[in-house]
Amino acid sequence: MKALILTLCAAALLLSACSDDGADEASNTADSADTPAADFGPPLEVGTVSQTDELAWSADVTSGMAAVAGDVVVYYTENDDSDLVLVGSEPGTGEVLWELGGTGEDIGGTEISWWLPPNPSTVEVVNVDGVPAVLARGLDRDLGDASSECDELDSQHALVAIEASSGTVLWVGHPDPPSPENSCAPIFHHHLITTDSVAVLNGSGGAPDAPLMSVAIALDSGEVLWKQRSIEMTRSTRNAIIGVRNIAGTDQARCGLDHEFLYTGFDPVSGDSLWELDPCEDPGVVGLFGEQLLIEVGEGVAAELRALDARTGETLATYPSGTLPNICASDGSRMIACYIPTAEGDEEPALMLVYDSETAEFDTIEIVPENDQRLPYLIWEGQIAFYMEPTDTTLLYDPVTGEQTAEFPGWLGETVGSLRLSSPPPDIADYFDSTLNVYSTN
Repeated sequence: MKALILTLCAAALLLSACSDDGADEASNTADSADTPAADFGPPLEVGTVSQTDELAWSADVTSGMAAVAGDVVVYYTENDDSDLVLVGSEPGTGEVLWELGGTGEDIGGTEISWWLPPNPSTVEVVNVDGVPAVLARGLDRDLGDASSECDELDSQHALVAIEASSGTVLWVGHPDPPSPENSCAPIFHHHLITTDSVAVLNGSGGAPDAPLMSVAIALDSGEVLWKQRSIEMTRSTRNAIIGVRNIAGTDQARCGLDHEFLYTGFDPVSGDSLWELDPCEDPGVVGLFGEQLLIEVGEGVAAELRALDARTGETLATYPSGTLPNICASDGSRMIACYIPTAEGDEEPALMLVYDSETAEFDTIEIVPENDQRLPYLIWEGQIAFYMEPTDTTLLYDPVTGEQTAEFPGWLGETVGSLRLSSPPPDIADYFDSTLNVYSTN
Protein backbone atom coordinates (compact mmCIF):
# COMPACT_ATOMS: atom_id res chain seq x y z
CA MET A 1 0.00 0.00 0.00
CA LYS A 2 2.89 2.38 0.72
CA ALA A 3 4.12 1.83 -2.81
CA LEU A 4 0.66 2.66 -4.07
CA ILE A 5 0.64 5.99 -2.25
CA LEU A 6 4.08 6.90 -3.55
CA THR A 7 2.90 6.42 -7.12
CA LEU A 8 -0.47 8.01 -6.51
CA CYS A 9 0.44 11.52 -7.52
CA ALA A 10 2.95 10.61 -10.18
CA ALA A 11 0.79 8.49 -12.47
CA ALA A 12 -0.12 9.02 -16.10
CA LEU A 13 -2.78 7.49 -18.42
CA LEU A 14 -2.94 6.61 -22.10
CA LEU A 15 -5.35 4.80 -24.37
CA SER A 16 -5.16 2.29 -27.15
CA ALA A 17 -7.58 -0.58 -27.25
CA CYS A 18 -5.80 -3.84 -26.60
CA SER A 19 -6.39 -6.95 -28.64
CA ASP A 20 -8.23 -9.95 -27.23
CA ASP A 21 -4.96 -11.85 -26.83
CA GLY A 22 -4.89 -11.34 -23.07
CA ALA A 23 -8.62 -11.64 -22.49
CA ASP A 24 -8.37 -15.18 -21.12
CA GLU A 25 -5.23 -14.62 -19.07
CA ALA A 26 -6.84 -13.21 -15.93
CA SER A 27 -5.48 -15.23 -13.02
CA ASN A 28 -7.66 -17.14 -10.59
CA THR A 29 -10.73 -16.63 -12.74
CA ALA A 30 -13.77 -18.86 -12.50
CA ASP A 31 -15.33 -20.39 -15.61
CA SER A 32 -18.94 -19.35 -15.19
CA ALA A 33 -20.25 -20.75 -18.48
CA ASP A 34 -21.65 -23.93 -16.89
CA THR A 35 -22.50 -22.42 -13.51
CA PRO A 36 -26.26 -22.08 -12.90
CA ALA A 37 -27.52 -18.72 -11.72
CA ALA A 38 -27.59 -18.57 -7.92
CA ASP A 39 -30.83 -17.85 -6.09
CA PHE A 40 -30.35 -15.18 -3.44
CA GLY A 41 -34.02 -14.91 -2.57
CA PRO A 42 -36.63 -12.31 -3.52
CA PRO A 43 -35.37 -8.73 -3.92
CA LEU A 44 -35.47 -6.57 -0.83
CA GLU A 45 -38.37 -4.17 -0.44
CA VAL A 46 -39.16 -1.46 2.06
CA GLY A 47 -41.23 -3.93 4.06
CA THR A 48 -38.44 -6.52 4.31
CA VAL A 49 -35.16 -4.57 4.42
CA SER A 50 -35.44 -4.17 8.20
CA GLN A 51 -35.22 -7.97 8.45
CA THR A 52 -31.64 -7.93 7.09
CA ASP A 53 -30.06 -7.96 10.54
CA GLU A 54 -28.09 -11.21 10.37
CA LEU A 55 -24.44 -10.82 9.39
CA ALA A 56 -23.66 -13.32 6.61
CA TRP A 57 -19.98 -12.45 6.07
CA SER A 58 -17.45 -9.63 6.23
CA ALA A 59 -14.32 -8.59 4.35
CA ASP A 60 -11.63 -5.96 4.77
CA VAL A 61 -11.90 -3.51 1.90
CA THR A 62 -9.80 -0.65 0.63
CA SER A 63 -11.41 2.72 -0.14
CA GLY A 64 -14.46 1.87 1.92
CA MET A 65 -16.73 0.82 -0.94
CA ALA A 66 -17.91 -2.30 -2.73
CA ALA A 67 -20.43 -2.91 -5.49
CA VAL A 68 -22.72 -5.55 -6.93
CA ALA A 69 -22.06 -6.33 -10.59
CA GLY A 70 -24.43 -8.93 -11.95
CA ASP A 71 -24.52 -11.54 -9.17
CA VAL A 72 -21.01 -10.87 -7.89
CA VAL A 73 -19.77 -8.61 -5.08
CA VAL A 74 -16.67 -6.73 -6.26
CA TYR A 75 -14.26 -4.85 -3.98
CA TYR A 76 -10.61 -3.84 -3.53
CA THR A 77 -8.55 -5.33 -0.72
CA GLU A 78 -4.95 -6.29 0.08
CA ASN A 79 -3.52 -9.78 -0.36
CA ASP A 80 -1.00 -11.48 1.93
CA ASP A 81 1.83 -9.60 0.20
CA SER A 82 0.12 -6.22 0.88
CA ASP A 83 -0.59 -5.80 -2.84
CA LEU A 84 -3.82 -4.11 -3.87
CA VAL A 85 -6.09 -6.67 -5.55
CA LEU A 86 -9.57 -6.59 -7.06
CA VAL A 87 -11.80 -9.41 -5.86
CA GLY A 88 -15.09 -10.89 -7.04
CA SER A 89 -17.00 -12.82 -4.34
CA GLU A 90 -20.14 -14.93 -4.16
CA PRO A 91 -22.77 -12.78 -2.41
CA GLY A 92 -24.22 -15.44 -0.13
CA THR A 93 -21.00 -16.81 1.39
CA GLY A 94 -18.22 -14.36 0.49
CA GLU A 95 -16.32 -17.14 -1.30
CA VAL A 96 -13.72 -15.57 -3.59
CA LEU A 97 -14.57 -16.40 -7.21
CA TRP A 98 -11.66 -14.53 -8.77
CA GLU A 99 -8.83 -12.22 -7.84
CA LEU A 100 -6.85 -9.84 -10.05
CA GLY A 101 -3.71 -7.91 -9.22
CA GLY A 102 -0.44 -8.36 -7.42
CA THR A 103 3.19 -7.63 -8.14
CA GLY A 104 4.20 -8.48 -11.70
CA GLU A 105 0.85 -10.03 -12.65
CA ASP A 106 -0.09 -10.07 -16.32
CA ILE A 107 -3.47 -8.38 -16.79
CA GLY A 108 -4.80 -8.29 -20.32
CA GLY A 109 -1.35 -8.87 -21.81
CA THR A 110 0.53 -6.21 -19.84
CA GLU A 111 1.84 -5.65 -16.30
CA ILE A 112 -0.68 -3.51 -14.42
CA SER A 113 -0.88 -2.43 -10.78
CA TRP A 114 -4.21 -1.09 -9.56
CA TRP A 115 -4.43 2.61 -8.76
CA LEU A 116 -7.08 4.37 -6.67
CA PRO A 117 -7.78 8.10 -6.30
CA PRO A 118 -6.81 9.56 -2.91
CA ASN A 119 -10.32 9.42 -1.46
CA PRO A 120 -13.00 6.77 -0.92
CA SER A 121 -14.81 6.07 -4.18
CA THR A 122 -17.22 3.61 -5.65
CA VAL A 123 -16.40 0.55 -7.72
CA GLU A 124 -17.60 1.62 -11.18
CA VAL A 125 -20.11 -0.90 -12.59
CA VAL A 126 -20.93 -0.79 -16.32
CA ASN A 127 -22.26 -2.97 -19.12
CA VAL A 128 -19.89 -3.99 -21.91
CA ASP A 129 -21.94 -5.32 -24.81
CA GLY A 130 -24.63 -6.39 -22.35
CA VAL A 131 -22.16 -8.08 -19.98
CA PRO A 132 -22.02 -6.81 -16.35
CA ALA A 133 -18.50 -5.49 -15.82
CA VAL A 134 -16.42 -3.21 -13.62
CA LEU A 135 -13.89 -0.55 -14.56
CA ALA A 136 -10.55 -0.48 -12.74
CA ARG A 137 -7.85 2.18 -12.95
CA GLY A 138 -4.28 0.98 -13.08
CA LEU A 139 -0.64 1.76 -13.79
CA ASP A 140 0.78 0.00 -16.84
CA ARG A 141 4.39 -0.91 -15.99
CA ASP A 142 5.08 -1.97 -19.59
CA LEU A 143 4.49 1.59 -20.86
CA GLY A 144 6.94 3.70 -18.91
CA ASP A 145 7.72 7.36 -19.48
CA ALA A 146 11.46 8.06 -19.28
CA SER A 147 11.33 11.61 -20.62
CA SER A 148 13.75 13.90 -18.79
CA GLU A 149 11.38 16.86 -19.07
CA CYS A 150 8.56 14.97 -17.36
CA ASP A 151 8.45 13.39 -13.94
CA GLU A 152 10.31 10.30 -15.14
CA LEU A 153 7.33 8.10 -14.44
CA ASP A 154 7.94 4.37 -14.58
CA SER A 155 4.40 3.66 -15.78
CA GLN A 156 1.36 5.04 -17.54
CA HIS A 157 -2.24 5.01 -16.38
CA ALA A 158 -4.64 2.49 -17.89
CA LEU A 159 -8.35 1.76 -17.69
CA VAL A 160 -9.36 -1.91 -17.55
CA ALA A 161 -12.80 -3.45 -18.16
CA ILE A 162 -13.34 -6.74 -16.30
CA GLU A 163 -16.22 -9.19 -16.65
CA ALA A 164 -17.83 -9.40 -13.22
CA SER A 165 -18.84 -13.06 -13.29
CA SER A 166 -15.43 -14.50 -14.20
CA GLY A 167 -12.76 -11.82 -13.72
CA THR A 168 -11.90 -12.03 -17.42
CA VAL A 169 -10.23 -8.90 -18.79
CA LEU A 170 -12.40 -7.55 -21.62
CA TRP A 171 -10.10 -4.74 -22.70
CA VAL A 172 -7.27 -2.50 -21.52
CA GLY A 173 -7.36 1.12 -22.62
CA HIS A 174 -4.72 3.88 -22.63
CA PRO A 175 -6.22 7.37 -23.04
CA ASP A 176 -3.32 9.52 -24.22
CA PRO A 177 0.14 7.97 -24.74
CA PRO A 178 3.28 10.08 -25.15
CA SER A 179 4.18 10.99 -28.71
CA PRO A 180 7.14 12.65 -30.48
CA GLU A 181 5.15 15.89 -30.34
CA ASN A 182 4.34 15.54 -26.63
CA SER A 183 6.57 13.24 -24.63
CA CYS A 184 4.73 14.00 -21.37
CA ALA A 185 1.51 12.04 -21.10
CA PRO A 186 -1.37 13.54 -19.10
CA ILE A 187 -1.85 12.46 -15.49
CA PHE A 188 -5.46 11.30 -15.11
CA HIS A 189 -5.93 11.62 -11.36
CA HIS A 190 -9.32 13.40 -11.35
CA HIS A 191 -12.89 12.18 -11.87
CA LEU A 192 -13.88 8.98 -13.64
CA ILE A 193 -17.47 9.29 -14.84
CA THR A 194 -19.63 7.02 -16.99
CA THR A 195 -22.73 7.07 -19.16
CA ASP A 196 -24.49 4.17 -20.86
CA SER A 197 -21.89 4.23 -23.65
CA VAL A 198 -18.63 5.83 -22.49
CA ALA A 199 -16.25 6.34 -19.59
CA VAL A 200 -14.52 9.71 -19.24
CA LEU A 201 -11.18 10.19 -17.49
CA ASN A 202 -10.05 13.61 -16.30
CA GLY A 203 -6.56 14.84 -15.57
CA SER A 204 -3.85 17.31 -16.46
CA GLY A 205 -0.86 17.22 -18.76
CA GLY A 206 2.41 15.67 -17.67
CA ALA A 207 4.38 18.80 -18.55
CA PRO A 208 4.47 21.81 -16.19
CA ASP A 209 1.45 24.16 -16.49
CA ALA A 210 -0.29 21.75 -18.87
CA PRO A 211 -4.06 22.31 -19.22
CA LEU A 212 -6.80 19.99 -18.05
CA MET A 213 -7.70 17.14 -20.36
CA SER A 214 -10.74 14.86 -20.59
CA VAL A 215 -10.75 11.66 -22.64
CA ALA A 216 -13.85 9.61 -23.54
CA ILE A 217 -13.42 5.86 -23.92
CA ALA A 218 -15.99 3.56 -25.55
CA LEU A 219 -17.30 0.99 -23.09
CA ASP A 220 -17.74 -1.66 -25.76
CA SER A 221 -14.16 -1.52 -27.07
CA GLY A 222 -11.84 0.59 -24.90
CA GLU A 223 -11.13 2.89 -27.85
CA VAL A 224 -10.73 6.65 -27.53
CA LEU A 225 -13.73 8.49 -28.96
CA TRP A 226 -12.78 12.11 -28.30
CA LYS A 227 -10.63 14.46 -26.20
CA GLN A 228 -11.33 17.88 -24.71
CA ARG A 229 -8.78 20.27 -23.29
CA SER A 230 -9.06 23.05 -20.69
CA ILE A 231 -12.31 21.65 -19.30
CA GLU A 232 -13.10 19.06 -16.66
CA MET A 233 -15.98 16.61 -17.14
CA THR A 234 -17.30 16.35 -13.60
CA ARG A 235 -20.79 14.84 -13.84
CA SER A 236 -22.85 12.58 -16.08
CA THR A 237 -26.35 11.29 -16.66
CA ARG A 238 -27.29 8.25 -18.71
CA ASN A 239 -27.23 10.28 -21.93
CA ALA A 240 -25.07 13.37 -21.36
CA ILE A 241 -21.84 14.60 -19.80
CA ILE A 242 -21.51 17.90 -17.95
CA GLY A 243 -18.21 19.76 -18.09
CA VAL A 244 -17.10 22.95 -16.36
CA ARG A 245 -14.31 25.50 -16.83
CA ASN A 246 -13.46 28.66 -14.90
CA ILE A 247 -13.47 31.43 -17.53
CA ALA A 248 -12.66 34.30 -15.15
CA GLY A 249 -9.70 36.26 -16.48
CA THR A 250 -10.04 34.78 -19.97
CA ASP A 251 -11.40 36.19 -23.23
CA GLN A 252 -14.69 34.38 -22.50
CA ALA A 253 -15.29 36.27 -19.24
CA ARG A 254 -18.26 38.59 -19.45
CA CYS A 255 -19.86 38.81 -16.00
CA GLY A 256 -17.27 40.58 -13.83
CA LEU A 257 -17.36 37.79 -11.21
CA ASP A 258 -14.30 36.59 -9.33
CA HIS A 259 -15.15 33.09 -10.50
CA GLU A 260 -17.09 32.60 -13.71
CA PHE A 261 -17.92 28.95 -14.28
CA LEU A 262 -19.11 27.90 -17.70
CA TYR A 263 -21.11 24.67 -17.52
CA THR A 264 -21.57 22.80 -20.79
CA GLY A 265 -23.49 19.67 -21.74
CA PHE A 266 -21.74 17.25 -24.12
CA ASP A 267 -22.83 14.32 -26.24
CA PRO A 268 -21.10 11.21 -24.80
CA VAL A 269 -20.25 9.59 -28.14
CA SER A 270 -19.26 12.58 -30.29
CA GLY A 271 -18.10 15.04 -27.63
CA ASP A 272 -20.15 17.77 -29.34
CA SER A 273 -21.51 20.61 -27.21
CA LEU A 274 -25.25 20.35 -26.51
CA TRP A 275 -25.92 23.45 -24.38
CA GLU A 276 -24.29 26.01 -22.07
CA LEU A 277 -25.49 27.64 -18.85
CA ASP A 278 -25.25 31.40 -18.47
CA PRO A 279 -22.19 31.97 -16.23
CA CYS A 280 -23.57 35.33 -15.12
CA GLU A 281 -26.31 33.50 -13.18
CA ASP A 282 -23.55 31.90 -11.10
CA PRO A 283 -24.84 28.34 -11.67
CA GLY A 284 -23.80 25.20 -9.87
CA VAL A 285 -24.79 21.58 -10.39
CA VAL A 286 -26.57 20.12 -7.36
CA GLY A 287 -27.21 16.59 -8.60
CA LEU A 288 -27.90 14.36 -11.58
CA PHE A 289 -30.27 11.46 -12.09
CA GLY A 290 -31.71 9.57 -15.03
CA GLU A 291 -31.74 12.05 -17.93
CA GLN A 292 -32.11 15.23 -15.87
CA LEU A 293 -29.95 17.44 -13.67
CA LEU A 294 -30.65 19.86 -10.86
CA ILE A 295 -28.80 23.18 -10.74
CA GLU A 296 -28.78 26.15 -8.39
CA VAL A 297 -28.53 29.74 -9.63
CA GLY A 298 -28.34 33.15 -7.98
CA GLU A 299 -27.99 34.17 -4.35
CA GLY A 300 -30.21 35.33 -1.51
CA VAL A 301 -33.86 36.00 -2.32
CA ALA A 302 -33.15 35.56 -6.02
CA ALA A 303 -31.76 32.06 -5.59
CA GLU A 304 -33.61 29.16 -7.14
CA LEU A 305 -33.30 25.53 -8.13
CA ARG A 306 -33.93 24.39 -11.69
CA ALA A 307 -34.46 20.92 -13.08
CA LEU A 308 -33.03 20.65 -16.60
CA ASP A 309 -33.23 18.15 -19.43
CA ALA A 310 -29.68 16.77 -19.70
CA ARG A 311 -29.74 16.59 -23.51
CA THR A 312 -31.31 19.95 -24.34
CA GLY A 313 -30.65 22.11 -21.27
CA GLU A 314 -34.37 22.97 -21.24
CA THR A 315 -35.79 24.06 -17.85
CA LEU A 316 -38.44 21.57 -16.72
CA ALA A 317 -39.26 22.92 -13.26
CA THR A 318 -38.09 25.60 -10.82
CA TYR A 319 -38.15 26.09 -7.06
CA PRO A 320 -37.54 29.54 -5.54
CA SER A 321 -35.43 29.38 -2.43
CA GLY A 322 -33.85 32.13 -0.40
CA THR A 323 -31.75 29.49 1.35
CA LEU A 324 -30.39 26.93 -1.09
CA PRO A 325 -30.06 23.30 0.01
CA ASN A 326 -26.59 22.25 1.07
CA ILE A 327 -26.80 18.43 0.94
CA CYS A 328 -28.47 16.44 -1.81
CA ALA A 329 -28.93 12.76 -2.68
CA SER A 330 -30.35 11.00 -5.69
CA ASP A 331 -31.57 7.51 -6.54
CA GLY A 332 -29.86 7.87 -9.92
CA SER A 333 -33.04 7.54 -11.96
CA ARG A 334 -36.11 9.41 -10.72
CA MET A 335 -35.87 11.26 -7.40
CA ILE A 336 -33.56 13.74 -5.78
CA ALA A 337 -33.83 15.07 -2.22
CA CYS A 338 -32.12 18.06 -0.62
CA TYR A 339 -31.80 19.07 3.00
CA ILE A 340 -32.87 22.69 3.55
CA PRO A 341 -31.14 24.02 6.69
CA THR A 342 -33.01 26.22 9.13
CA ALA A 343 -31.54 29.39 10.60
CA GLU A 344 -29.49 29.00 13.78
CA GLY A 345 -31.83 28.97 16.79
CA ASP A 346 -34.89 28.42 14.59
CA GLU A 347 -37.27 26.03 16.32
CA GLU A 348 -39.05 25.13 13.09
CA PRO A 349 -38.27 21.61 11.86
CA ALA A 350 -35.77 21.25 9.06
CA LEU A 351 -37.19 20.35 5.66
CA MET A 352 -36.39 17.93 2.89
CA LEU A 353 -37.02 19.18 -0.63
CA VAL A 354 -37.95 16.32 -2.98
CA TYR A 355 -38.02 16.54 -6.78
CA ASP A 356 -39.71 13.82 -8.85
CA SER A 357 -38.52 13.72 -12.46
CA GLU A 358 -41.58 11.80 -13.66
CA THR A 359 -43.96 14.55 -12.58
CA ALA A 360 -41.39 17.41 -12.84
CA GLU A 361 -42.59 18.71 -9.46
CA PHE A 362 -40.93 19.89 -6.25
CA ASP A 363 -42.38 19.18 -2.79
CA THR A 364 -41.22 19.74 0.79
CA ILE A 365 -41.55 17.37 3.74
CA GLU A 366 -40.54 17.50 7.41
CA ILE A 367 -38.21 14.52 7.83
CA VAL A 368 -34.75 14.86 9.28
CA PRO A 369 -33.49 12.71 12.21
CA GLU A 370 -33.40 14.81 15.36
CA ASN A 371 -29.92 13.86 16.56
CA ASP A 372 -28.00 14.89 13.44
CA GLN A 373 -29.20 16.89 10.42
CA ARG A 374 -25.94 16.79 8.48
CA LEU A 375 -25.32 13.06 8.05
CA PRO A 376 -25.10 11.43 4.62
CA TYR A 377 -28.29 10.02 3.16
CA LEU A 378 -29.53 8.47 -0.05
CA ILE A 379 -32.74 7.43 -1.77
CA TRP A 380 -33.67 3.76 -2.08
CA GLU A 381 -36.93 2.26 -3.37
CA GLY A 382 -38.53 5.71 -3.14
CA GLN A 383 -37.50 6.06 0.52
CA ILE A 384 -34.98 8.48 2.04
CA ALA A 385 -32.28 6.64 3.99
CA PHE A 386 -30.29 8.34 6.78
CA TYR A 387 -27.17 6.78 8.25
CA MET A 388 -26.80 7.32 12.01
CA GLU A 389 -23.06 7.00 12.70
CA PRO A 390 -23.23 6.89 16.55
CA THR A 391 -25.39 3.75 16.47
CA ASP A 392 -24.27 2.39 13.06
CA THR A 393 -27.88 2.11 11.92
CA THR A 394 -29.90 3.33 8.96
CA LEU A 395 -33.38 4.85 9.13
CA LEU A 396 -35.82 4.88 6.20
CA TYR A 397 -38.45 7.60 5.76
CA ASP A 398 -41.42 7.83 3.43
CA PRO A 399 -40.97 11.02 1.34
CA VAL A 400 -44.72 11.53 1.04
CA THR A 401 -45.82 11.15 4.65
CA GLY A 402 -42.51 11.87 6.38
CA GLU A 403 -42.99 8.77 8.56
CA GLN A 404 -40.19 6.38 9.47
CA THR A 405 -40.70 3.06 7.69
CA ALA A 406 -37.67 0.93 8.65
CA GLU A 407 -34.53 0.67 10.78
CA PHE A 408 -31.66 -1.77 10.34
CA PRO A 409 -27.97 -2.18 11.27
CA GLY A 410 -25.19 -0.67 9.18
CA TRP A 411 -25.47 1.37 6.02
CA LEU A 412 -27.69 0.70 3.02
CA GLY A 413 -25.20 -0.09 0.27
CA GLU A 414 -26.36 -2.21 -2.64
CA THR A 415 -28.60 -5.25 -2.62
CA VAL A 416 -28.57 -8.59 -4.42
CA GLY A 417 -31.66 -10.67 -3.82
CA SER A 418 -32.39 -10.63 -0.09
CA LEU A 419 -28.78 -9.72 0.76
CA ARG A 420 -27.70 -6.18 1.70
CA LEU A 421 -24.18 -4.76 1.46
CA SER A 422 -23.04 -2.36 4.16
CA SER A 423 -19.87 -0.30 4.28
CA PRO A 424 -19.41 3.23 5.65
CA PRO A 425 -20.68 6.07 3.42
CA PRO A 426 -17.91 7.78 1.39
CA ASP A 427 -18.12 10.91 3.56
CA ILE A 428 -16.95 9.07 6.67
CA ALA A 429 -15.24 5.96 5.27
CA ASP A 430 -11.67 5.23 6.31
CA TYR A 431 -9.66 4.99 3.10
CA PHE A 432 -7.25 2.32 4.36
CA ASP A 433 -9.25 0.40 6.94
CA SER A 434 -12.90 -0.27 6.17
CA THR A 435 -15.08 -3.33 6.54
CA LEU A 436 -17.66 -4.63 4.12
CA ASN A 437 -20.53 -6.37 5.93
CA VAL A 438 -23.11 -8.41 4.05
CA TYR A 439 -26.40 -8.89 5.88
CA SER A 440 -29.13 -11.44 5.20
CA THR A 441 -32.69 -11.83 6.43
CA ASN A 442 -33.05 -13.75 9.67
